[in-house]
Amino acid sequence: MTKKSAWLAPFMHPTPERLEIWFEEQAALGWQPTELGDMSAIRLHLHRGKAAQVRYVVDPQQNVDDDYRATYEDAGWKYVGELTSLHVWRRRYKGARPEAFTDGSSRRAKDRRLVWVIGAVGALALVGAVVRVAVGVAGTGASDEDWPLEAGLLALIGIPLVAVTAVLMRRPGARESTPR
Repeated sequence: MTKKSAWLAPFMHPTPERLEIWFEEQAALGWQPTELGDMSAIRLHLHRGKAAQVRYVVDPQQNVDDDYRATYEDAGWKYVGELTSLHVWRRRYKGARPEAFTDGSSRRAKDRRLVWVIGAVGALALVGAVVRVAVGVAGTGASDEDWPLEAGLLALIGIPLVAVTAVLMRRPGARESTPR
């Protein structure tokens, strides 16, 4: 097999640091992305190559200027592509793992903010579900017969988001120096 698919990889590894570790583990097994496209967040294609030590950087940048790409390329990084608003870079190495341009503490702070946003959206959806059940059971509101569906949909959104938040808050961040 020379090609395989990884379904929902950015969602399975929801922080940039965890996605980097996953990419590095795949590279150690000989699997690497060759390009990233519009649908890569859903289905990521990995191509078979030689197993290697590869450092990945997943850099969340909305707006990049002309110097952004040149800075990484001048430092020896190869641009893999854009995964939604995540720019993915890689660099083969031997010995010590190369440093990214972003320090670990600021990356962890960004990851924590992302986790809190996910948790807040999930909690709001769950509160909305509870309110919708209360209003529906009380018989007030415009659509008396639709409240179970509406409350269920809100719960269907809220429960996974709160669960993801709980998992991300419980686990410590990935190691800076070496991938797993």
